[in-house]
Parts: sequence; C-alpha cells; structure tokens
Amino acid sequence: MPPLARYLLHAAKMRYELGVWLRDGGGRRVPPSPGRSADLRDMRHTVEIAADNMTRAFDVTGVMLGGGPFADDAALARSLLERLDDDMRYLTTSADRAEDDRAEDGSRDVFVVHGRDLQARDAVFTLLRALDLRPLEWETLVAWAGGEPWPYIGDVLRETMPRVQAVVVLMTPDDLVHLHPDFGPERQVSQSRPNVLVELGMAYALRPKNLVVLTFGSQRPISDIDGRNFVTVSDDPLFRTRLAHRLKLAGCPVDQSGGDWLSAGDFGKQDSYRRGVGHHLP
Repeated sequence: MPPLARYLLHAAKMRYELGVWLRDGGGRRVPPSPGRSADLRDMRHTVEIAADNMTRAFDVTGVMLGGGPFADDAALARSLLERLDDDMRYLTTSADRAEDDRAEDGSRDVFVVHGRDLQARDAVFTLLRALDLRPLEWETLVAWAGGEPWPYIGDVLRETMPRVQAVVVLMTPDDLVHLHPDFGPERQVSQSRPNVLVELGMAYALRPKNLVVLTFGSQRPISDIDGRNFVTVSDDPLFRTRLAHRLKLAGCPVDQSGGDWLSAGDFGKQDSYRRGVGHHLP
C-alpha cells in the first residue's frame, strides 16, 4: 500500500473513533454505565495506535509546518486523546462518589445476629454480599457505638440496631437444654444461644419491620413469638429467593441481577442440620 494510502487509512480509523465517541455522549458527562470505562480505554488505545501509525506512514514533518490537513489531523489526534482522558477521569470520580454515597446512606447495611456457629454465619455473610448488601463485622459495630476498647455489648446493640437497614438473626441449634424435672418430664432439645435470644428480643422491640429470622435445623419453639413466619434455611434457590424477598420488604436494595446469588454460600453441608434434633435424657 502506498505511504499516503496507509496514512489516510489510519486517519480514517481515528475519525471513526471520534464519531463513535460523539454518538455515545462523549464530552457531555453522561452518567456512568456498565462497561463505559472499558469502552473508553479501548477507544483511547485505538486512537493512540492510529495516531502513531499516521506518523509512521511517511515523514509528514515538512508538510505540517504551514498548517493544512496533516497538521489538522495531528491536532485532532491530540485533542481526542485529551478528551478521552478527561472522560475516563470523570467516570472514575463519579463511580467512586457513587460507591461512597451508597456506603454512607446505610441502606445496604445488615446487622447479623449469630451464636457459636461460624459455619452458618459465614454462609449467610457470603449470600448477603452476593446480593450486594453489607453484613457488618462486629468491630464495625463497636466503632459505630463510640469505639471504646472495652465496650458493653448492650450499648453496642442499642446504638447500632437503629442505624442499619435490616437485622438478620441466625437461629442455630448451639445449645442442648431441657426442663427441670420439678416441672415435668422433657427430653433434651436443641436451642439457640442465650445471647441470640436476647438480641432477637432487642431487634423485635427496636426494628420489628426490619427483622428477618433464619432457622437452621430443628429447635425448641419460642412461645412468645410462636406464629411468626421464620425463613427455614436450606440449600436451594427457593430459600435464597425467599430471603431476598424478605430483605426487600425490610427496605434493602437487593441486587438479584446475574445468577451468582442463587448459589452463594455453602448451605448444603451445615452441621446445624445434624445438631438440630432432640436427644433422650438418660
């Protein structure tokens, strides 16, 4: 291909990318959208290569001294690269600001109450994060409550429960209990830890419309809240869909796009299913 033809080919590529950039709202500060940053990076790379190949097609130094079309092409390439850089900086800043706003508004924050069963806790945390929510670690809650190095747990709960969007209580069969023989015979049964029951009561009093209770395995019923509809945990899409629906009712901005959340969290091999059975007393 003759040198001038090669030059014109690369100049046409550059102008084509300019047209695409203008068509897609280039320079108009359009709101960030998925893939926009990657598209701009690809476009900038293409323009940069085209501009370099234009200078390599043949020596245009002499014909650019007095202005004219070659000088205009060089100026257009520099200008387009600068505009693409500006757009990428704007998108990065906008995305960072949007993430900060989402974190600050608290609508994604979830207080998770749990006992000793860290296997259940980890599975629920994984699922909540897959739904684009933010289950809060205990140290985050301590910091919210004033950040004392030796906090009173009741103060942490009282200060932080009203600030989150939802409270999710994990009822896992951590303890084995039975009624004292003075009050009648009863076989040994499974029950959640006392701290979970106390915190469930606090959440029931402070945030009844933002409370979701998950039950793992079989447990002794609680007469004071008997009749309330808990979410029974199982390893299937129905459980995950039901939990997502309850969180939406609690006001959480649940993100069910994509399919990762339908398998997030290992709920198939929970030890709590095995522990949640009654045991006959000797």
